[in-house]
This record gives sequence, structure tokens and C-alpha cells, in this order.
Amino acid sequence: MSKKKKIAILLLCVILMLFINSAAMADDTGDKSSIVVRAEAAQKKVVEVLQDLAKVAAVIFIIWAGFIFFGAGGDPQKKAAAKDKLMYFFIAIFLITGAEDIVKAIWPWFVTSTASGT
Repeated sequence: MSKKKKIAILLLCVILMLFINSAAMADDTGDKSSIVVRAEAAQKKVVEVLQDLAKVAAVIFIIWAGFIFFGAGGDPQKKAAAKDKLMYFFIAIFLITGAEDIVKAIWPWFVTSTASGT
């Protein structure tokens, strides 16, 4: 994946988190517990979306790697390309299994704490 694509994906994630933060914090009633509940629901939704995207990516990369590898015909460059796609497969599997922990680790960066009343 090119550096520009990685940066674009990172920026998309940041924008998504900021949108969720503003949506979760927009509360007309001033009830802080409902804000926390909505923030936790948004966090759960982010995890579900990440897992779904990673599942799709994993299937695509494993099929793509298989086609490239079996069509390589002894070409070392094509075999190396297939190995790269296989690496992306394992990254997607990592995201599937670790999405909840990853989101929990970075969530405080994007959502301000409302439980303490600040």
C-alpha cells in the first residue's frame, strides 16, 4: 500500500472519530449519563465496522494472493507480490481479532471524558 493511501486511511479514521465525538457529545438535555451511553454505543459501532471491513479485506487479499501465486509460473516477482498480499491478509486477521482492544486503546484520544463532569 502506498504512503498516500495509508495517510488517506489514517485521515479518514481521524475524521470518523471526530464525527463520532461531536455526535456523541451533542446533548440538549445536559444528561451526562446519556452522553456516555451514546459514546459507548458509538465505540461499539466503530468496532463492528472495523471488523466487517477487515473480514472483507481478509477474503479479498487471500483470494488475490492465491491467484497471483498460482499464476506466477516460477516468476520470483509475482511470488513476492503474492507474499505481500498474504501479509495484508494477516494484518486484516489481526484487525478482526484486535479491533475491540485497538478502539478501546485509542478511544480516549478522540472522546473527552464526561463521567467526571468535565
